Amino acid sequence: MDSRLSILEKEHTKLEDAYSELLLDAAENLRIDIYNLESDCSTHANHFLDVALFASDAGLLVNKSELLVKELKAEIATDVRSKPEDYGIVKLTEGQVMEAVDSADYAKEVRSLRAECWSLKNNADALVQAFEHRRSMLNNEVSLYLSKLSEPQAGAKRKDIEKTIGERKRVRRLKK
Repeated sequence: MDSRLSILEKEHTKLEDAYSELLLDAAENLRIDIYNLESDCSTHANHFLDVALFASDAGLLVNKSELLVKELKAEIATDVRSKPEDYGIVKLTEGQVMEAVDSADYAKEVRSLRAECWSLKNNADALVQAFEHRRSMLNNEVSLYLSKLSEPQAGAKRKDIEKTIGERKRVRRLKK
């Protein structure tokens, strides 16, 4: 049983280290430079892929930890049922079996590791969502750039567009 936990702990530690590096990179990669949209757009897919693959690895680790918890509970329950006297149980009931399973130190370690794996997965999912938001923002910035409304001198153009829209609304109202 200890080898499974140690393997899972090693994978978790490795993934935590990768998350730290990814988080440092993400802080820089999430910024959008409106004067360098071409570069930002061209590198976004690679950054998103890195984050998505990490999230996938975190999900796999969560599944492994969930499976280990289930296996461990089954093994401890089987052990308690076969040798109840080793656990200080005189009359075996299902409640006592579950209490013995829950109070086992090894089970507590595995549940703690499972919680850490879930935390890592939730953080990875948040990073994926941040990069999805970045994609949306890049799309908006490119649309603004192409319409020339993002340029500093576009203020007059915006006013002209607003005036034209207002005139069209008035014309529509008059035609009714």
